[in-house]
Amino acid sequence: PGGEWTRSRGLAAGLLLGAALCASIKTLLLIAALGAAGLVLPFVTGAGLRALSPRRIAPGLAAMVAGAGIAPVAMILFVAHHGALRPFVDRAVLHNFLLGFGRWDQPARTLLFAPAILLVIAIGWLLARLRLPDRERGRLLLLALTAGFYLAAIQTITPLFNRQDLL
Repeated sequence: PGGEWTRSRGLAAGLLLGAALCASIKTLLLIAALGAAGLVLPFVTGAGLRALSPRRIAPGLAAMVAGAGIAPVAMILFVAHHGALRPFVDRAVLHNFLLGFGRWDQPARTLLFAPAILLVIAIGWLLARLRLPDRERGRLLLLALTAGFYLAAIQTITPLFNRQDLL
């Protein structure tokens, strides 16, 4: 069901995002894409700045941030308690930055990020004009913008790309 963005919904979303972050570091990119979609959504729908009222979104956002930290902190404490923090960081984080592995040799590829983002926003603007109930249109737009921003980033910014990143 739909409804307003509340603290409890923010906390639930944060817990899910935190658990996803424990599974893959690329979840950070997905969280960034979701945040960007949330910021752009009011502008492609025509709602503008009034939809981004801090009084309206801050409590849920704070709860989401707090919830997102619970699983990763618990995992880090668990790994550290078992003396495996250094190997964990080496294999779960630093391997993403190995020079010479992946697409580090294609820095010009990052120049495609801005045009890709503009294309995603233009598609969002077109989708916002579909004749759908507001609730359905909002969900479609959030999903399309998030997926578009994520795909643009994964294809142009990140050095490592696997087919499973498209799941």
